[in-house]
Amino acid sequence: MGRFAYFLVMIILFLSGVVGVLLNLDNLFEDLGRFAQPQLSCAATSLSLSELQAQANAITVKVFAEDISGSGILLQKKENSYLVITNDHVIAYSSSDELNIKTVDGVLHRVKLSAITRLENKDLAWFTFDSELDYQVSDFWKQTPVQENQTVFVAGFPIEANRQKSRGFLLTQGKIVMIIPKQLTGGYQLGYSNDVQKGMSGGPVLNCQGQLVGVNGLHKHPIWDYRYIFEDGTIASNNEQTKMRSLSWGISGQLLKQLIPHLI
Repeated sequence: MGRFAYFLVMIILFLSGVVGVLLNLDNLFEDLGRFAQPQLSCAATSLSLSELQAQANAITVKVFAEDISGSGILLQKKENSYLVITNDHVIAYSSSDELNIKTVDGVLHRVKLSAITRLENKDLAWFTFDSELDYQVSDFWKQTPVQENQTVFVAGFPIEANRQKSRGFLLTQGKIVMIIPKQLTGGYQLGYSNDVQKGMSGGPVLNCQGQLVGVNGLHKHPIWDYRYIFEDGTIASNNEQTKMRSLSWGISGQLLKQLIPHLI
């Protein structure tokens, strides 16, 4: 074989290898894309995943100050007044005079800490802000009771170690694993498999129709020595504690209906 033919063959082999690598990389990225996206497992009457993401993003707000960061839900609207609900523990330890509420359009709305209503014995707090801008609110009053093994989505704004930084909006998919007859302290009753993170407290728990069925508040495997205690003072058994620690927890929408009538 002449030198020219030899080099020609080598070039062809080299290019074939490059094409093969690129094809493999393309397949790899396609697989990773499928892995990164939640896989919708709802009935045909449900919203699509993109519709759920858009709706969750629209009704979820970031609640923050210099020393705290969490999430909240645009619960309802009357004229230009919007009602927001979040967890009490999101705002309870803030030393700031006011909170910043960041809506989906990036606009900041400020609320005086003294104007926030904190519900005794429940991990809930709510407040209103006025705006002439039109925001979508939750499909709260149309919700249906949840059942075990039902698919649910949890939304919110995870935080970095530096509370002023955020990794942006996150929507996670999972299913209801436990619905306990007795509420835990704070009113928690829904245990679900969703992987939620710090900063997502106060965010919505949605069903496949995009209806608000709960308020997220506790993430899995708390690093502190958290004990699951029922509101009547009894403590969950060791087996119950183990199972409860493996789940994230929320306050049910049915309880919200009882606690929060049409406030505005």
